[in-house]
Amino acid sequence: MTTSSRQVNVLVVDNNPVFLKALTSILSKEGCVVKTAENGLEALDVLREWPVNIVFSDLVMPLVEGDVLCRIIKSKDQYKNIFVAILSAIVSEDREKILSNVPYDLCFAKGSIVEMKQQVKETLESYHQGYVSQKDWIEKTVIHIDSPHDEPQSPITSATTITQELLAEKDHLRRILENLAEGIIELNSSGKIVRANNAVAKIFSRPQEDMIGLSLSEVVPWSQYQIDIEKWMTEQLVQEGQESLTVEETNPLFIDDKWVTAGFSVVKSEDGCFGIGIIHDITRQYLAEKHQQEIGSAIELMKKMEAMRGMAGGVAHDFNNLLTVICGNLDIILADSKNSSLSRNETTLIENARKASLVAVDLTRTISCFSNFGIVHKVNYDLNSLVKKSAEKFFAEYGVVHKFNFTESTLRVQVDPSEVELVVNNIIENSIEALQGRTEAIVITSQKVDFQTPRLLAGQYIPAGIYAKVDILDKGPGIKSQFLSQVFDPYYSSKERSSVKGMGLGLAVVYSVMRNHGGYAVVDSVAGEGTTVSLFFPVYRKADKNIAESESQDDKVILLIEANSQLRKLGRIMLEYLGYTVVSFDNAISAIKQIKETKDKSEKLELPQVILFEISELEEAVVQSICAEMKKLHPEGEIVGISGAPLGPIMENCRKFGMSNTLSKPYTLDSLKHVLKTAENLGQ
Repeated sequence: MTTSSRQVNVLVVDNNPVFLKALTSILSKEGCVVKTAENGLEALDVLREWPVNIVFSDLVMPLVEGDVLCRIIKSKDQYKNIFVAILSAIVSEDREKILSNVPYDLCFAKGSIVEMKQQVKETLESYHQGYVSQKDWIEKTVIHIDSPHDEPQSPITSATTITQELLAEKDHLRRILENLAEGIIELNSSGKIVRANNAVAKIFSRPQEDMIGLSLSEVVPWSQYQIDIEKWMTEQLVQEGQESLTVEETNPLFIDDKWVTAGFSVVKSEDGCFGIGIIHDITRQYLAEKHQQEIGSAIELMKKMEAMRGMAGGVAHDFNNLLTVICGNLDIILADSKNSSLSRNETTLIENARKASLVAVDLTRTISCFSNFGIVHKVNYDLNSLVKKSAEKFFAEYGVVHKFNFTESTLRVQVDPSEVELVVNNIIENSIEALQGRTEAIVITSQKVDFQTPRLLAGQYIPAGIYAKVDILDKGPGIKSQFLSQVFDPYYSSKERSSVKGMGLGLAVVYSVMRNHGGYAVVDSVAGEGTTVSLFFPVYRKADKNIAESESQDDKVILLIEANSQLRKLGRIMLEYLGYTVVSFDNAISAIKQIKETKDKSEKLELPQVILFEISELEEAVVQSICAEMKKLHPEGEIVGISGAPLGPIMENCRKFGMSNTLSKPYTLDSLKHVLKTAENLGQ
């Protein structure tokens, strides 16, 4: 006779076939429809396919164990009405842990057939009472210990020392697994996840209960490794192969804002095989290495560009002389060709040579832009009107859709107008070629920006200061991230090389012209979305005067610390040209001593307003100590760090070391002036 006329679907989960058969028989006589599973993994498959009302589960089972199965059932909304009864032989031995760690509705110790019948009746009665009243039974606990202690106990259910030791060992291993920093996944022979530790849950941003029972290939999107994962499961895990699968650090997997590596291996045992996966979150390491690569690329580019700037002036001068001779001779030959016996073909060849020579002349003029002396005449100019005039002239020639968006009516800067026009035209030409005939507008914007601290923008280092910023944006195909650091490289070009176009010098010229102005060029791009070229022109407090007519600095002292004698002399010359009084030293100790003596003696010579401190060869701790001593002696003095490694940790975090700004080598007169003005403003 059943406890209720309502049909109940029951799932019995146990790896003991005798117990499965006995419990199935008892439940069937109570009018229940019964299905069985030998472990938690099989039980999950049944739960997905069949509407279950009650689950009877053992705790100790292979693959997915009973406690994990209970947690999965009680954590998922689709299983919230399932009544869970634990029926296990280890209830006596592991009572406290079960009570505190395993979610269930009722809990029994395995006993005799008579006791099992009584336990089934109690479970069905509790289930029906809960079903009718819609009560939450999760907190109800009923523990049945099989028989009084003064009676002989069943050898199957008696609490033995061996069982307790095995449970303690199991708990010890579980604690180790859960506290590992590496993510650990165990797979069955078909590739389904049967165990996952806490680290995996954090790396995959997914609860452990959500992963159990899923195939490895579907637990997360494996992106570029999806095919490899499925192939490894089929050819190695299922077929008991020996090859492993590795997600390398050189090509990590990107999952939920994390960079991940992994290794999967097949482990063979007497019962078949299973898979083990070890997952590593290398986000911090990967980003640090990527940052270092960007720093290395930027420094390499800077060295290459400055080397070119150093030799460009002389090379351009020599080539101009040679081309003058070549073009002059060709002009004379062509002019005299009417009175000579040259054939038509010979005349044509000479004419072609002359045209090519003229192209070489234009190219030589372009190369001269790389020279440190490329700028010949700077005037006070409104950058907005200059950019708009240059761009509209170019747009009119090519018939390109365009927009201007200037946030300020005027932006006064000191520039060479012809050089700025060259920069704008080179960038727009690249944008037009990137659009490939599409009708999207090229957008040009401008604004004034004030960087209180140095910035690292798209691999380019920009000191603190006030800048007039011009952005030229196109909606072309963009540039892939691995090529972005190469755009200023004069030897790199995504275009076909020929005698006229695609020489790879367009953006290289932009870089050099901006550096000659004491400014910076930054290219930011996303593949498939477009490219923005940003130009940063230094803005001075009094932009209405040329550099040689700058306000007097006779009453302002600059302290220069530079170990290299030639650079120290050059720095003094540049600073005195700007109107400053210069005190120079070859080491920081002497400079600190001078500051202290000046303060102690109250000499007429004022303390330095700005201290230019060369830090290239010094360790971080030494720089921090020296700067701290200087600020202690002279709190009003602003310290500017100078280094040939502009993207190093000190330069990037100069405020942390007590400096207000930084200046990268080699520096121009304009960049030196801009940094000094910025430091003076900070000191006021």
